[in-house]
Amino acid sequence: MKRFILLLCMMFSLSLMARDIMINVKGRTLDNLTGENIGDVTLVLMNADNIPIDTMVSIGPPNHPILVGMFAFKVGKVGKYIIHASAVGYKDAYVNFRVRSRREWLVRVGDIRMVKAVKELPELLVKATKIKMIYSGDTIVYIADAFKMADGSMLDELIRRLPGATLSADGRIYVNGHYVENLLVNGKDFFGGNAQVALENLPAYTVGKIKVYSRYGKGMPVSESDMKDQPYTMDVRLKKEYSHGLMVNAEVGAGTDNRYRLRGFGMDMKESSRVIAYGNANNVSESQTASTLGRWKPEDAGNGVSHIKSAGVDISHDFDPGAFAAFSTVYEHKNNIRGTESNQQTYFPGGDEMKRACDNSRVTSDKIHLKGNMYIQRNEYFVINDAQLSFKALRQNRSLQERRFANGATLNTLSDETNIKNRQWSFKMTSTNGISLVADLLRLNASLAYNNYDGKHFSLYNLRYSEPSASTDRRHTYLKAGNHDFNFRFKTSYDYRGFGKILAPFYEVVYERRHNDNMFYRLDQLQHDTVCISWLPSTADALRRVLDANNSYVYREHQWQHQVGVYYSQTFQNGELTVTLPLRHIRTNLSAWRTTDQTVAKRRTLFEPAATFRWKANRHHVDISSKYYTRLADLTQMIDYHDDSNPLYAINGNKHLKDTRILEVGANYTHDLKAQQRLGVAVQWSRRYNDVAMMTTFDRNTGRTTATPQNVNGNWTIASNIHFTTPVLKKQKMLLSFALQPSYQNSVDLASEMGQAHPASIVRSLGADGQCKADWNPSEHAQLSLLANARYRHITGDRPDFATINAADFDYGFSAIVDLPLSLQLSTSLVAYAHRGYEAPEMNTTQCIWNVELSRKLCRGQLLLAIKAFDILGQLKNQSFHVDAQGRTETWHNAIPRYAMISLAWRFNANPKR
Repeated sequence: MKRFILLLCMMFSLSLMARDIMINVKGRTLDNLTGENIGDVTLVLMNADNIPIDTMVSIGPPNHPILVGMFAFKVGKVGKYIIHASAVGYKDAYVNFRVRSRREWLVRVGDIRMVKAVKELPELLVKATKIKMIYSGDTIVYIADAFKMADGSMLDELIRRLPGATLSADGRIYVNGHYVENLLVNGKDFFGGNAQVALENLPAYTVGKIKVYSRYGKGMPVSESDMKDQPYTMDVRLKKEYSHGLMVNAEVGAGTDNRYRLRGFGMDMKESSRVIAYGNANNVSESQTASTLGRWKPEDAGNGVSHIKSAGVDISHDFDPGAFAAFSTVYEHKNNIRGTESNQQTYFPGGDEMKRACDNSRVTSDKIHLKGNMYIQRNEYFVINDAQLSFKALRQNRSLQERRFANGATLNTLSDETNIKNRQWSFKMTSTNGISLVADLLRLNASLAYNNYDGKHFSLYNLRYSEPSASTDRRHTYLKAGNHDFNFRFKTSYDYRGFGKILAPFYEVVYERRHNDNMFYRLDQLQHDTVCISWLPSTADALRRVLDANNSYVYREHQWQHQVGVYYSQTFQNGELTVTLPLRHIRTNLSAWRTTDQTVAKRRTLFEPAATFRWKANRHHVDISSKYYTRLADLTQMIDYHDDSNPLYAINGNKHLKDTRILEVGANYTHDLKAQQRLGVAVQWSRRYNDVAMMTTFDRNTGRTTATPQNVNGNWTIASNIHFTTPVLKKQKMLLSFALQPSYQNSVDLASEMGQAHPASIVRSLGADGQCKADWNPSEHAQLSLLANARYRHITGDRPDFATINAADFDYGFSAIVDLPLSLQLSTSLVAYAHRGYEAPEMNTTQCIWNVELSRKLCRGQLLLAIKAFDILGQLKNQSFHVDAQGRTETWHNAIPRYAMISLAWRFNANPKR
């Protein structure tokens, strides 16, 4: 460690001896109103006395859009400078900057925002082949107008159409396998980073282009160093006519079986402010609304049928190009009716346990989220402050029926009625700050978080054992749970920069406090117990007498973490190497009451290195990364206890648990072959040492299982993602995209029957997911998409009685959008979803999902009348399959039934006169 730090210092010393080093000055020119890059801008570099030093023109078309507007100068002296920018149709603009040290190597002057002159030139209409996507380094630019969309589509439908992009049922966006952490609109957060609001409410017709890239980390605008905190980002850029002025979009719909939808969205955008408001009410599970593009998979249909009401407001104001403040609030009310049936198989050496369950519930929740943030960026410093406040209330009524059996004989049957009420509120505040010191950067970051949870759980539990005991276990229970968590974090670092190198020592301190109070009461032991599920005795003393001490606990956990380390980065021709060497010291203590007072304490000093190598040359890009880290054992699992609050699944503690160590290695390669054509290959491998598994002991006579956490070795996974996109046919009217995700998982578990040893059970899962899609645009009035997806699992085990599993899910079909006479548009999709190789015959099905929509524009396009029919054949079912070392589970969920709906949408747009 010492030798490595000494080597870094020597490298810096040699770098600082260099002479005649030119300092790079970079920036870009963009439109002040739309934020779009402007090319062919004349730029003059002058000294502080307005004497010209150099002249250049910013990059213009036909280069890649991401490069347009970029410019670069070189200066050799420390001092003050001025850049004068001029372009046809724009007012002249000036920017001042200062070179304070020869170690700066690169000075970013930021964006030069050009204001349009009053007189504008008429636009020239040019017809050409529409390019759907452009690659520029790590950036992908999607041209929205090249994708023909059904009238009335929202942003979520547009993203589903993007080559390489997938949108999960919970609103998570992935592009070529990479998770998109931030969704921006015109370069800014939308509703405080709430992607779901933008996906469901921003009309697709307002979008001009979508950029996907790794966003600069915090600190990059002030200093050319960002500690590689570069979140993968999707930036939705609106068209010019919707980037300024008032836009309103509203829809009302009524359908069969009393289905309805009400939706309104409004956005008022000005040069220095933005106000957005939306409202939504529907009983068609809006976030899982069926798609006429064939993207509504049965497993994405949602768990149950939801009635949703939501509303929100987002306000932001730009004080100047480097400072803004924003505030947003979102409210949601959801009523979900859920029905679930499942088959579960748990592996045991002497014969597996089987369980069939039917679970019906009704969940009502109310959520409100408030967020405010402030951003200030200056040449000398930056400040980012963020505050969030959330509240959630939930009410649930549930009815569960279960039957367990082994070797064909029924072990027990269970009936459980539950009533749950809980409330949770949380607060979080973060502050990220940086101060520029000549060529260096001092960082000061802090965060504070608090979470409060209170819950009441009532249960009427009736368990009937079969022969030979033939007994009944009836329980009326009440659980009062309270959790209070507090977290404080402070981190400081100093980025020492010089000639392409960064050396950043850092220190971080973290304090966490967790208080958990779980009081478990047996109301059935009261003399006057009642069948009213949420009944409580009238006196606190009566309630105390039925406290189940064995299953009640009070936890008080405190943890201090101190981390010191160094971050090193070196940039060289076509590449970059980063290394992080942190040393983390942890001191944690748990005071617990669980029938007796107990204390568990730990002290650990951990070395958790990480390294990344990036290389780019022409159209080739390579990323290699690795990291090693430790996950501490859960102290609450290390106390001495036996929890049998669930008579069929008891849990023990294990004071001998060890920490889990994790090693991860990944590599990614992409090759941009030509326009719209890219090949990518990614591989990720991880191994867990001393992983925690639940060692289970099965009582074959009663069906009871006892679980104890235990460390195991041998868990590892390897996964790959291969994707390829290419245009075909004349004028590139068809775009083909392929993706393949092979994977292998080795899982180790411990399971046995009562009175027997616990041999390790190893399950090996080989899987392959594949997607193929072809988008064909024969003309600007028609679009056809063909799709085929497959998911295969081959699962084997080392137990002699393990039955090999070969299960496959695959779907295939098409979607089409056609413009018809009389301003009509037809959108339809027909997709077949098939399942094969499952244990339960009910799972081996084929479902054909057919959706149709016919729409017509009225009043010069301001009104849209549409008739929609979803799941015309009535075959939609939601089913899922899961396998690991412990067993396999096949599950069915109820889904929204087929329906037809007629809707009327209105859109309005007004641009102010300039």
